[in-house]
Amino acid sequence: MESSRPVSTLKFLPFVAGITFFASGLLYCYYTPLWNPPDEIRHFFYCEYIAAHYNLPRYLPDRDNGLVGMAFHPPLYYLLASFICKTDNESIQNKIVINDEPGYIKLIHPQEELQFPYSGKAREAYLIRIISLVLSAITVQLIYLLGIEIWPSEKLLAFAGAFFVGNIPQFLYVSASISNEPLAATLSTAYLLSLIQYIKNSHSRLRPVLCGIVLGGCFLSKTFTIFYLPVTVGMLFVLRYWCGKKFNSGFLIILCVSIIVSGWWFLGNWIYSGDFLLSKPVEIMYPWLIRHDWPSLYDIYNIIRTTFISFFGYFGALQFSISKLYLSFYGALIFLGICGLVHLIMAGKIKKVLTLFQNQAFILLILSLFSATGFFAIINLGYNGMFLGRYLFPALAPFAILIFQGLASLLPIHCRTYAVITICFLLLLINLDTVFRVIKPAYTDPMIVKGTNQPLFCCPTVKIDHNTIIKQTFIASKNNLCAIRIMFSCPENQTEGDILFTLQATKQSEKPFFTMHYPLREIKDFRRCFFIFPPMKDSQGQQYEFSFSAPSVTEGNGAALWYEENPLNVSGKLYVNNLPVNGLLYYSTYYFTGKYPKTDWEGRRELVINDGLYIYIPELQLYYEQSKEQREKSITHKKIQLCEQAIKERDRRGL
Repeated sequence: MESSRPVSTLKFLPFVAGITFFASGLLYCYYTPLWNPPDEIRHFFYCEYIAAHYNLPRYLPDRDNGLVGMAFHPPLYYLLASFICKTDNESIQNKIVINDEPGYIKLIHPQEELQFPYSGKAREAYLIRIISLVLSAITVQLIYLLGIEIWPSEKLLAFAGAFFVGNIPQFLYVSASISNEPLAATLSTAYLLSLIQYIKNSHSRLRPVLCGIVLGGCFLSKTFTIFYLPVTVGMLFVLRYWCGKKFNSGFLIILCVSIIVSGWWFLGNWIYSGDFLLSKPVEIMYPWLIRHDWPSLYDIYNIIRTTFISFFGYFGALQFSISKLYLSFYGALIFLGICGLVHLIMAGKIKKVLTLFQNQAFILLILSLFSATGFFAIINLGYNGMFLGRYLFPALAPFAILIFQGLASLLPIHCRTYAVITICFLLLLINLDTVFRVIKPAYTDPMIVKGTNQPLFCCPTVKIDHNTIIKQTFIASKNNLCAIRIMFSCPENQTEGDILFTLQATKQSEKPFFTMHYPLREIKDFRRCFFIFPPMKDSQGQQYEFSFSAPSVTEGNGAALWYEENPLNVSGKLYVNNLPVNGLLYYSTYYFTGKYPKTDWEGRRELVINDGLYIYIPELQLYYEQSKEQREKSITHKKIQLCEQAIKERDRRGL
């Protein structure tokens, strides 16, 4: 590659990338409440178990005695973090509270421990978050070092790759949480750097041993990193083609040392469960993860779409994301980077411009990226819900370096420096905007209160289609009515058509106040949705009705709503096609209490928010990981019993 225009401040670039990342990470850490990043409480419980028992948990599914739910992960991260945890007897699972109210904060930590400088479990959790953040800061620095190791004259592009990774909102979000992803990304990047240094200087005797230790550390940090095993073997064949047999012994040492470092963990899995990777016990514990049929075209589209969004910014339990504009910007960078790489390869510039070592390094990066993508695809062919972009973070280094090398090949030499600096500036703006305009507002408690509440359900209504309209009346108990929550019954996934929500006064002559469409393909069984609209100032005492119809859905193909035939003392009437039905829908009304709405939950605009399942996935995971005695005392247990009874009644009625 041609050199970029010299920049006097090049020597400060790695510090700029590292400091920017760490400062942003602290903001993400501060504005993200404990236990709301993906599986954070379960990762913490793993650390807590090691600290309390001085031993590693075994992942043996046990419905009676409970288990450490993340114990199928290799233990290296949790061993490191366990030194932060105190060896008291009270588990974090006994401290948190499930929040069933509006908002994205679903797990709540006791407030007395959250007062700065924090105390108890909260202090331990925030300290482990800082460890994760430091590990990811090291990853950013290693990506820069990897870039200049391959292209010493392209320091600005090495900085751009590191800066790009350090400003990915999802990477920052995960890095500022308790998760094994940061350690896996750090060790994966360190392995690539060490392997490239060995390829560059094959005479070093200690380098293969170091590579093997780091590769073994990768395997002990996250199972997904085993994709570096075929990368290593594949690279051996590539080097044999160019250099003969001189690398054979070195790569054999790498593989042997990595097995010595990590093999005890996988051997232990096989001895206790008959499965090196613990996939069988996971399938027993969570049978709904298994994909029984080949994915449809819509499934493939959904996997690609969700992977892309969650790689750059899909927060919480896939609850809210960065804007489509920002996603388009990232998509454009990737597209242009790929075009640049294809141009380099097709034009033969790779062989003409790069040295032999750079060609070898280039192939290593390509192999790493393809191997990670292939392994990710295989997992998604076998399991449901595995389309999370963060699983690809161990391949961040080759991804970032290749993208910016491709971009550089499309840029004229005289404007390359300014173009790269502009891109980095835009990346920083997106990052900061995400913190203050996405993360912070999303995790701010909405200024709304519950009004009418009918929380029971025993059976579903008939399905809503072009011939069926479901209507519920109620009297507003306060001013500023702004949201209604209901729950769908939909045992079979639908793909076509929309559900139409309408809110109006009970006088049929009046026009609807609000009308919203919600795609049927987004509706799942026991899914709750908030239909949110701007606050209605003088709503108190007024009688309203909300209805659901589906003009574009054929008979028998729509979704139904859960309702209760013997409701609590709640006013209102339920109608099917304007005929009264005994009972009331499962529903709640909400009222805005502030001066003007600032967030979507408060009615800033008309929209439908997917509130997840009646029993949230994190709630269900925690439930199954508790002992039988603890489970039977929990609110979740009562919710499960209610669901089981309702499903039996639905089956009995053939609905």
